[in-house]
Amino acid sequence: MGRKGGIRRAAGLPVLLAALVAGAPAGASPAPERDDRAAAAPIAFTRTTFSVPSPTAIARAPDGRVFITSMLGDIHVLRINGNGDVVPGSHRVITTLGKQLTLGIAIDPRSTRKRTIIWVSHSSPRVDTHDAPPDSSAVTRLSGQNFTRRRDVITGLPRSTHDHAVNEIHFGSDRKLYIAQGGNTGAGAAFAGDKEFPGLRREQPLSAAILVANVLARGLDGSCHNRDNIYRKPPCDVRPYATGFRNAYDFVFHSNGRMYAPDNGLGLQGSFPPKPTAPCAAPGDPGQFNPGVQDDYLYRVVRGGYYGHPNPSRRQCVWGDGSKQSVPPLRNYHRPVLDLGSRRSADGIMEYRGAYFGIRGDLLVANWSNGDNITRVNISGRRVVGASALPVPRVGGETKDFQNPLALANGPGGAIYVTEHGADRVSVLLPKS
Repeated sequence: MGRKGGIRRAAGLPVLLAALVAGAPAGASPAPERDDRAAAAPIAFTRTTFSVPSPTAIARAPDGRVFITSMLGDIHVLRINGNGDVVPGSHRVITTLGKQLTLGIAIDPRSTRKRTIIWVSHSSPRVDTHDAPPDSSAVTRLSGQNFTRRRDVITGLPRSTHDHAVNEIHFGSDRKLYIAQGGNTGAGAAFAGDKEFPGLRREQPLSAAILVANVLARGLDGSCHNRDNIYRKPPCDVRPYATGFRNAYDFVFHSNGRMYAPDNGLGLQGSFPPKPTAPCAAPGDPGQFNPGVQDDYLYRVVRGGYYGHPNPSRRQCVWGDGSKQSVPPLRNYHRPVLDLGSRRSADGIMEYRGAYFGIRGDLLVANWSNGDNITRVNISGRRVVGASALPVPRVGGETKDFQNPLALANGPGGAIYVTEHGADRVSVLLPKS
């Protein structure tokens, strides 16, 4: 969030794709058929907007209601009609969480048209002061009338001193909850001079990863705070699914059987571990071990994979492919499938499910900065074959497609919902046919 950069085309795709290995996450389903009749039609949307303060995440329930989280804990519940407008009288606000930094929301797979259960990821609201307490991230289930029944199912997840915290959450087809957990450092090692993450808070066993937890199972232990030492294994049933993500804000289970996630590259300064082998936890020197500004990348995520952001608490000391430290990459290292550009803060991601314009099954990625637009990633089967900016109509005389777009979601009839954090609004894109 809050970083800047420029759009880039796919870099070295044949080489990158050749490096990929098989492996699919739970949550995948058969690939949809493309609408070949619409393949030649130009991509064209109409656009409406409505107000939501600082929106961060969005999800649609089986009964058609749309749930949108605001940055500091409010959850907006409403209905959107076929014209992209809020149904009069349908908008209300849930305040059960209180004031919390709230970045993710998911609909419980047991929800029906008559009963909706929501899950929300949140943490300490202290962002601007750069002193957020460690292990203040949590995942909460809300249910009952007006969603006043609250249960903090997972607590004690990591939190950086600044804004990297627990991010988006999604249920897989295995009914387990997958959690995007941000990193505590700029490049894997802490150092006192870091402008973005001041102090010497290091990476923890559950930071900088996509996590998984069987939250619907009886007897789940979700108390993850290790009171003896936060850098040792947490005493809970939450586990890393894939590791080495600096700050993956979101991820998606694609119908082709794969999981995809964009990751925010280093935008300011940071340090990777001074030694590429364990123990590697000594504070780094940004003058000597700073890899410099890094592009945002799109990854195909596999269980047990490592994606380049070191974590000494997991004995992962090699930064990226190892070239900066003159060593080979870790054996489970996976290269990106697409270069999304520099300082983009590529955050929200979705698979387009509408049968329009021949783009069904393509990925859409929201770029918070340096373009404030949506990247369309062309998917053919299980291959990334190209990328371009999704053409959208702009609001009034605005000079950018969006104002800090953050989260994306499919709506009925091929609609796309876009949360615009910088404009305190949600845009609804409707196919123009």
